[in-house]
Amino acid sequence: MAKELNKEYERIKKEVSELNKEIENIINKNVKNKKRNTEKKLYKGVQILFSPLIENTDLLILGINPGAGYMNWKEKPVKKLSPLLQNEFISENYTLANEMRGIFEDIGRGDIFAKSVVSNFYYIATKDLGTLKQLKQELKANTQNDIDLNSAKWTFELIKIVNPKYIFCEGFEVLRCFSNNSELFQLSDINENKTFKSGKLNSIPFLACKRVYSNIQYKNYIKRKLKKDFNEFSI
Repeated sequence: MAKELNKEYERIKKEVSELNKEIENIINKNVKNKKRNTEKKLYKGVQILFSPLIENTDLLILGINPGAGYMNWKEKPVKKLSPLLQNEFISENYTLANEMRGIFEDIGRGDIFAKSVVSNFYYIATKDLGTLKQLKQELKANTQNDIDLNSAKWTFELIKIVNPKYIFCEGFEVLRCFSNNSELFQLSDINENKTFKSGKLNSIPFLACKRVYSNIQYKNYIKRKLKKDFNEFSI
């Protein structure tokens, strides 16, 4: 089973690497020809996972896309295609990691990160959601690579690989991505309100929080719902 798991992940890794090379070629060509280089300004690299790759994981945490933290720190685009040795939510000190740790520690489940997988719907790193949309538009005009379609396919395959008991979506935008790709993702038993959205994604229970940048909103509601769901689904 482990070989099959690695084989499937290696295929995603190879395709993401090819996308990265394609974007880098566009950027380098624009530099050489002294053309407007919006891609260089917007593109902050690629990263697939922010954790180890764990089969039959308790929890899959999905954001929308990697941010610009690595670029700001190292002054070069991130390129992390392999699983990490440790979940970043255990060791790192950026805002979202601190927010997530606080929520799960408050419900007595700070241990969950050692048994969870962290990724994003899109693997392309940008400053924020607005610049992600802008970069996708630029790439659509300059490449045959369908970023939306491929990202949906990779996310679908990653979910199959890690087979989570529960999915936590960092922001409502992640759910919109699922809704926009209904041929791959079936949402059911949806409960929607201003504080969170919950239901099942391809029969897997999920909870989506509201986010403003890296800040999770309505934390007390999220904690109560997580605690209830973790008891119900024996997580």
